Amino acid sequence: MANIMDYIAWRGDVPFETSPLNEVDEYLISIIGLLDFEGIVPADGAYIPLPEAAERYFSAGGETLLGALTSRQVAPAFRAMAAAPRYTGLALTGFRQDLNEENGEQFSALTVRLPDGRHCITFRGTDDTVVGWKENFMLTVMEALPSQLSALEYLNWAASVYDGPLLLLGHSKGGNLAIYAAAKTEPAVKLRIERIFNSDGPGFLPEFLDTPEFLAVRDKICTLVPEHSMIGILLYPAAEFQIVKSGIFLSGSHDGFTWEVTPPGQFTRCDELSATSRTFDRAVKKLLNDRTPEEWRACIEECFGVLSDAGVATLTDLTEKQLGEKLLTIRSLIKDPALQDLFSDTFSAFVREYFSERSSVLSALLAPGRSRREEDASD
Repeated sequence: MANIMDYIAWRGDVPFETSPLNEVDEYLISIIGLLDFEGIVPADGAYIPLPEAAERYFSAGGETLLGALTSRQVAPAFRAMAAAPRYTGLALTGFRQDLNEENGEQFSALTVRLPDGRHCITFRGTDDTVVGWKENFMLTVMEALPSQLSALEYLNWAASVYDGPLLLLGHSKGGNLAIYAAAKTEPAVKLRIERIFNSDGPGFLPEFLDTPEFLAVRDKICTLVPEHSMIGILLYPAAEFQIVKSGIFLSGSHDGFTWEVTPPGQFTRCDELSATSRTFDRAVKKLLNDRTPEEWRACIEECFGVLSDAGVATLTDLTEKQLGEKLLTIRSLIKDPALQDLFSDTFSAFVREYFSERSSVLSALLAPGRSRREEDASD
């Protein structure tokens, strides 16, 4: 199965003038901002050529592993882009990032200028910080997340600094931020937005999708989700999504580098979501409908408080034993059996895909219905 890295090898020598920007390019540009360009990419309107940014990033010892929940292919793809003539004309600018535990915000954005002068505004998705994951869960109870408000502020700033058409791009939560910012910005900026590319980003509450400001940009949205999606199907989609083929099951399919690419530059489409993905979607929506926002907020605060009280900042920080202990504690706080099972199933899936070397222990710890006697016996 051909993937994004294969695509760079195929099309890396073909300029955009010959083969225009496509959705695989958009995905690649959207994930560049996962890298930490602090001190490399200017925060203001100045530009740095992509190859120069890559040289500085890697020569300064830039990380290649970006956390347990970020694709291991991001840094290698950026290195490959820097060596490919197709991307050498890109320029990076306006890098911002903020991690604020007090207001529960994880935010980062980057602007990329294309050779034709258009600007791609990219928003970072969720990393493996606990703050970032708590903010994801808060999508179910908050009218506007801190990162959504930051995305709107960033878009308005970028529109005032950079001329010409704008493309808004984002993977995971970054796609949600792109849609929110586009909907909430002023009409003059909306007119400059050509396209909103959302790859497997979670949806919104119905109230947001009924607003005139959202409806004004809905037709500009392209949403892709993998056939085994667990993230992009959360809540209610901002637009009818297109389903793409992935070589990985469940949570691992969230990584766009597992998506099949068809020449010359398109993700291979599927007719429908997998049965497991559809079942997960129905279970989540039922739980949301059966509970008040206040009940959900209390549950979220209590569960993430376990990690915060333990001084855990990222999932990468956790050892196998710590992760198992904390997830067991969180599971014990959930009184609803249906929610307990959904929690166990969901986190077991993440464990299998992202913590494969420790999956046997953690999957056993999180197995639904496991008795306290069994848990005690394993200590």
